Amino acid sequence: MRKEILQKTSLFCDLKNDKLEELARFASAVTVKSGGNINLDDFDKNYLFVMAKGKAGVFTAAGGNSENASAYLIQYDVFGEISLISDCPQSGIIEAVEDCEILRLQCSDVKASLNESPEFSSRLLKTLSKYFQKNGFTGNRPVSGNVFEKVDDCWKHIGVLSDTTPTCAKLKEVVHCRNCEVFAEAGKTLFTSGHPAGYLDEWTSDLAKEKKAVSRSALSAFIFRLGAEWLALPAGIVNEVVEKLVIRSIPFKNKALLLGMVNIRGEIQLCVSLNHLLALEGNADEEDNQKQNRVVFGRMVFIGEKDAKWAFPVDEVYGIYKFGEDELKKSPVTASKSAINYSTGVFSWENKNVGYLDGELLLFNLSRGIF
Repeated sequence: MRKEILQKTSLFCDLKNDKLEELARFASAVTVKSGGNINLDDFDKNYLFVMAKGKAGVFTAAGGNSENASAYLIQYDVFGEISLISDCPQSGIIEAVEDCEILRLQCSDVKASLNESPEFSSRLLKTLSKYFQKNGFTGNRPVSGNVFEKVDDCWKHIGVLSDTTPTCAKLKEVVHCRNCEVFAEAGKTLFTSGHPAGYLDEWTSDLAKEKKAVSRSALSAFIFRLGAEWLALPAGIVNEVVEKLVIRSIPFKNKALLLGMVNIRGEIQLCVSLNHLLALEGNADEEDNQKQNRVVFGRMVFIGEKDAKWAFPVDEVYGIYKFGEDELKKSPVTASKSAINYSTGVFSWENKNVGYLDGELLLFNLSRGIF
């Protein structure tokens, strides 16, 4: 029975049968009635405690109540892991909230038995790492001021969010941890706990900073790349972005502007070349991408309104970006003449100049150029 209990804990679940049997022989069972307690200060040796049955609270002083418990232990929880890596004397009180059966193992016996077990060492490091990150333990006492120090997050250890198969006996009744009263009580503590140290100072500093004026006339732009040029279209004319599609050529249509047709979910769309329309040159950015170890994927963009819809391939897509009208500057003279004709200006994005294209003019000239 003791072996099965140890096997269901997050600390010992990876151990082989012979090691579990050896630890089971070292374990002694302690029965604590509801309201009774185990005072760790009474022991001259450090112990590891495993909850075999029931529920108990961990307190830093005698006479504790549910409001000042630093943690709660339920079936298959383990307490005292810190003593497996530290020889500091244990301190605190384990008080039974309901009738409990607790397995007690001397830390020296556990270390002697599992000192050369890589499975146990790995699991111990994982367990302690989680506790350190969540609670900031020093020795066997939780650091004060942590908002989450009272939260019993058993759902991460023996529940549905554990690294191993859930072992909580309550799951048979509640099905999922979110339906459990322990989970609900933990949620309440997020609203009732005090704020951590430095919380008010941090917010005071943030709110005291000078506010930046935000332009009310914001524009939404769809940013993409053609060769070395970063361009943008009004987001309102962009219908869809998909992976690159196979372009089927059209017989007797040799215009460089019209690449062919693409099939998007059974609907045929004409595919055009914006590189040709804007007189842009090839993929000058590919060498930069290789130098920076960037992996980029070409996309097919669909634009237009009602019957005037078009598809065109691009080398890279960023997505939607908002900026103020006051950020729009005149196009530089270094840009191609054709691109300037379609551009309403440029704006700065991630240290790049992005040409903002006139969507209506673009659609009009596509129709005129094809038909």
